[in-house]
Amino acid sequence: MPSTLNASNNNAEILQLRERIAILNVTIEGLREEVKRLSGIISETEYRLNNKIENIKSGFDNKSEAFYNIKEAIQNNQKRITAIENFFGILNNSAADNTNNTADPAMEPTESNRQQEKKLYNAAKSLYDTQNHEKALANFNTVLKTYPNSIYTDNCHFWIGEIFYKKKMYRQAILQYQKVIENFPNGNKTPSAFLKQAASFYQLGEKENASIILKELIKKYPNSNEAKNAEKKLQAYK
Repeated sequence: MPSTLNASNNNAEILQLRERIAILNVTIEGLREEVKRLSGIISETEYRLNNKIENIKSGFDNKSEAFYNIKEAIQNNQKRITAIENFFGILNNSAADNTNNTADPAMEPTESNRQQEKKLYNAAKSLYDTQNHEKALANFNTVLKTYPNSIYTDNCHFWIGEIFYKKKMYRQAILQYQKVIENFPNGNKTPSAFLKQAASFYQLGEKENASIILKELIKKYPNSNEAKNAEKKLQAYK
């Protein structure tokens, strides 16, 4: 019974992930259209403003109020475009910012803690390498809980995903790979996480989703070895 509940929860999480991606794509497209529209408004308004300025220079002082209103409209439109551009920047870089934020010096781990963190991670990886997956899984999770800002966080999620993949628990593996993809876009395990997430969807019979992920991998990491493998797999998935 617990395994059935876990599978149901994982299915729900994957569905939510897909819904978030779909909503995000619609939102981005809408914002792009809004930027185009506002750019047109600004061009037209600037043209009108230049005409008003010429009239004012010619002695039409009674147009000063209209000039002020047009100038204010331009400033408001520029603020809106700046806000939209900032949104795009946040959307594209939020995950990267999470990995690049510097910690409060007062919260910096001590050398002793760093050594203990490294020792615990290496022990987990050693267990994984010797096929002792259950103990490795427990140790990786201990690293994540004990050291939430660990430099090994992305690796831990990746290897946990690998354990689930080997156990044919593909839905759980997908969620672990997604944590690497979302939070560590510049991490050394991210291209591999894309590749293995696509493989997990393929194992579930979802070839379309697998192909979408492979194409995203090729787009974001075109020079990686994983991208080359992705191109081969795309041909095989047809």
